[in-house]
Amino acid sequence: MIPGKPETELKKYLEGKLFISTRPESRSQELEALFTAAGASLVELPMIGIKPVSLSAESRKNLRQTSTFDWIVFTSENGVRRFMDEYERENGSRVLPGGTNLATIGDKTAEVLSLYGHSPEFVSDSSNASGFADELVPHLIRKHARVLWPTGSLSPGILVKKLNGICDIRRMDLYETIMPDDINQTVLDQVIRGSYNIIFFFSPSAVRNFRSVAGNRLDITTLRAACIGPVTRDACLEAGIRPLFMPGKPCSAALFEATVDHYRKNKNKKEQYGLS
Repeated sequence: MIPGKPETELKKYLEGKLFISTRPESRSQELEALFTAAGASLVELPMIGIKPVSLSAESRKNLRQTSTFDWIVFTSENGVRRFMDEYERENGSRVLPGGTNLATIGDKTAEVLSLYGHSPEFVSDSSNASGFADELVPHLIRKHARVLWPTGSLSPGILVKKLNGICDIRRMDLYETIMPDDINQTVLDQVIRGSYNIIFFFSPSAVRNFRSVAGNRLDITTLRAACIGPVTRDACLEAGIRPLFMPGKPCSAALFEATVDHYRKNKNKKEQYGLS
């Protein structure tokens, strides 16, 4: 729950409301628990699936020689999971070599890393790769430090572009985001009918996939949506969706708090279709 805000206040704004999460299947438990405690419901409508990609010879070499890198930087929870799984498969252990520093975007990515027994030396407050790069630069003490970036094949190359020339950064594509094999038609129909309060988007791929499956069954400009960060916001705007709000940090707790704040600020208004 939100510190300093009693449960009764939260229920005043959220009780009886229905929210939709487009995160991959079974990745919304934390968000669901927050809304459930406030008397609301959150259901899943996964709009992306995570598919491992075949690793290149260079990627396998880098997995075996992580000790040659000064930093390993993670910009997503999926990047952490896929890297640690492949690292263990290649080396027979989850123990990373000493002397290699770890960095993450946001506390949630750091929490996932901790599940594998590791704590990052640096956690960025930024919600995007550009800001992450700016914050990371002062920590790259050694000139032309070697940096490994495990990521997805569809991730924009902003991190490489910003750090190139400052350090020796190597990108390692470990997964791709795809359209899920099965779409929950019951939940999708609820969105089409408008029988929901807000749908949450967490990645540009989810926005594009939703636009594809909704097709012409929905006037996309009437979608009541919120997004996790600026990159996803830009994808929403490009698709014709005007997000109602965006949290200050890319995590479930911040998204929940931003939702409460949205309803508190608009308590005397009808459901909004987008704030300017």
